[in-house]
Amino acid sequence: MAKKRVARQSVKKKKWFPIVSPKLLGEKPIGETYLEEPELAVGKTIKINLMQVTGEIKAQNVNSKYEIVEFRENVLRTKITDYTYLNSSLKRLVRRRMTKVDDSLVIMTKDDVKVRIKPLVLTRGKVSKSLESAFRAAVRKLVIEAVGKKTYEELFADVIKNRLQIEIKNSIMKLSPIKTVIIRVLKEERNPDVVLSALPKKVPDLKKEEKDKKSKEPEVKDEKTEPKKEVKEVKVTEEKPVKKEAKEEKSVEEKSVKKETKEEKPVEEPVKKESREEKPSEEKPSEKPVKKETKEEKPKVSKKE
Repeated sequence: MAKKRVARQSVKKKKWFPIVSPKLLGEKPIGETYLEEPELAVGKTIKINLMQVTGEIKAQNVNSKYEIVEFRENVLRTKITDYTYLNSSLKRLVRRRMTKVDDSLVIMTKDDVKVRIKPLVLTRGKVSKSLESAFRAAVRKLVIEAVGKKTYEELFADVIKNRLQIEIKNSIMKLSPIKTVIIRVLKEERNPDVVLSALPKKVPDLKKEEKDKKSKEPEVKDEKTEPKKEVKEVKVTEEKPVKKEAKEEKSVEEKSVKKETKEEKPVEEPVKKESREEKPSEEKPSEKPVKKETKEEKPKVSKKE
């Protein structure tokens, strides 16, 4: 009997294909995949800590997600889609007697990409509710204006390098002292039904508050400095000549006292010599006979006994 013919199945060999970070992060190797064809990897995502990409220790508190976009020059190229601050590191920052002001915004970038961003503000002390709402309104306005002027890649670059956070902090510190400003989440919003966030109705005027502070400062300085200048002028004019006259009078008195002491010393010396010479002539004869009598009396008493 004739044998049955079996069709051979062609099997392709798999290969390792390297994955590279986007251009804004220097196109560094992130990982690699084992596939038959590289086109199968397009659309897949990879999640990695940001410190492994940038090499900075400060970035270890952030996780980032990348999507494979294309295969070019034997390398799988990606774009960043998610930037999230770790909850464990957030808990270390938050303390008692501190106000946490957060918000969630959906904004369109300059190149028509919808983005969700969640800023977070931590104050140094507890803040009233009116001031908390002022913080939220000011941050919302600043973020919407900043994101609308930048492209998708420029926005991620500014957040990763903390440029946007510093810009927000410097402008809001006029209201109250702030500890830190953090972007908790920045990601691409792919839901078409989500509505863009609008500007707040009431926003505090930060420029007016600057002018009020500057106008108050010079008034306080003038009150403190004017009386000091008058006192200094009086001391210089009145006290200096008085000191010179006092020094001259003291020097004249000391010289006169020295001359008097020199003249009085030779008069006192002969008086002292006479007193020394008189003492032995009067006292010595009276003491000697008394001692002899005592010596003679003692043996006489012993003989009679």
